[in-house]
Amino acid sequence: MAKKKTRPDLPEEIFSHFMKYATDSFSIYDSHFNLVEINDAGVRMLPSGITKKDLIGKNLMDMIPGIKEERYIRYIRVMETGKSVMRDFVLPKQFGSFTHMNVKAFKIKNYLGLIARDISKYKQAEKELRKNERELLKHRNQLEQLVKERTRNLEEVNAALRVLLGKREEDKTELEEKILFNVKELIMPHLETLKKGRMDDRQKQFLKIIESNLKDIVSPFIRGISSTYLKLTPAEIQVANLVKQGKTSKDIAQLLHMSSRTIDAHRYNIRKKIGLNSKKENLRTYLMSLE
Repeated sequence: MAKKKTRPDLPEEIFSHFMKYATDSFSIYDSHFNLVEINDAGVRMLPSGITKKDLIGKNLMDMIPGIKEERYIRYIRVMETGKSVMRDFVLPKQFGSFTHMNVKAFKIKNYLGLIARDISKYKQAEKELRKNERELLKHRNQLEQLVKERTRNLEEVNAALRVLLGKREEDKTELEEKILFNVKELIMPHLETLKKGRMDDRQKQFLKIIESNLKDIVSPFIRGISSTYLKLTPAEIQVANLVKQGKTSKDIAQLLHMSSRTIDAHRYNIRKKIGLNSKKENLRTYLMSLE
């Protein structure tokens, strides 16, 4: 059985090139955490003016002032257990632009190896992202509030418009009733008087035309009720409208400050004038059918 080939030791030249050209900091410490080797990238991460010669033999605690005791203990455990660890930490202010580091610690035989990567830009980007997220959330909340306010304003405007439209409809109804009343009370009686007087055929034709035109003028105002409505008195017209709205005789009496007996008399006269006196048809049903 052939022996499994083992990988030959790397030449010192390859190791030197790796240490020189690696972009991350690579450093090796002995069992007492004194530096025995560091690459160029590691030197560049330290405050300016420090050389590799200044660093060799220096203790880890002295290389990074302010290093927390728990991190030092963590590195001791790496040496004791052989289990690697990786953590992010913030550098002291004297390290300048290098504010955040990601460090992986591992054991190499009896040595501690540290690979450090500058993650300052990533942390800054992460900070900006969180800031943008907060701003976005703020703007979204403002937009939602604006939408609520606009919706509330629209509801208020719609309510105001409904009130105005209702008032306009009331004013229109009032005007129509005034026109209808004036035609019936101020013009129609005189036409009736003229009918009873002595007129030739030509005058009778003109009178008939006038009466017909007047009925055409007021017909839109009586809301679909036929011209027989003009036979009603103003009080009967008022009662007829309330009947059409579904009011009872008792309701109408209270609204018009009349007795129920008077309202019943008006209802009887209305039925008689529009030809329902001898029929069983409901007065309100009939009035609504004329719309």
